[in-house]
Amino acid sequence: MAVRNCVMDDNEQGMFTVLGLARLRLTGPFWWHTDDIDEANAKGAIFRAYREGDPMELANVIVVDVTEDYTEPDVAQIQPDNVSSTDEALKSGIIKDFEGRHLVLLEWMSSQLNEVRGLKALVTAYTANDPSCGDRQFVACRMNIHGKKIVLMCCFNISEAKLLAVPIFGVLKAMEIIPSAHIN
Repeated sequence: MAVRNCVMDDNEQGMFTVLGLARLRLTGPFWWHTDDIDEANAKGAIFRAYREGDPMELANVIVVDVTEDYTEPDVAQIQPDNVSSTDEALKSGIIKDFEGRHLVLLEWMSSQLNEVRGLKALVTAYTANDPSCGDRQFVACRMNIHGKKIVLMCCFNISEAKLLAVPIFGVLKAMEIIPSAHIN
């Protein structure tokens, strides 16, 4: 099935545009596989990293529009004095989601509200045990882009952190927001 929610802009550089909102560069010594996310309250793409010839996922990067998901916070409305209540609601939601997927939350690191160049982002990090592949590090960055609630998320196997952390975090750090004049 063809991927519809993202476009490959440059194969040699690993550049992708997701939903016309954000551009990513997938780096690292990995084989990347892309799938659409098309759920009632979430639309976007997931990029999974693998070692060549190995079917076990090492890491993933997700870009998803969650505007229709009322459980997702509107980062534009978050102020420093209500970060802790938003953080608690996120933690409760993650725990509930994990129960359905047989994951176990190991450590929750409090969400941080950051603002860079006028763009607010709520960053949440946590670790969990996934019975299929072991302990994993998750980092979610929630923000509003052109009036849409967007979640950028990465996840990787902690046992492979020396190989994975720098390139996977690098994808999130280097993400570009597409100017609104270029959105169809």
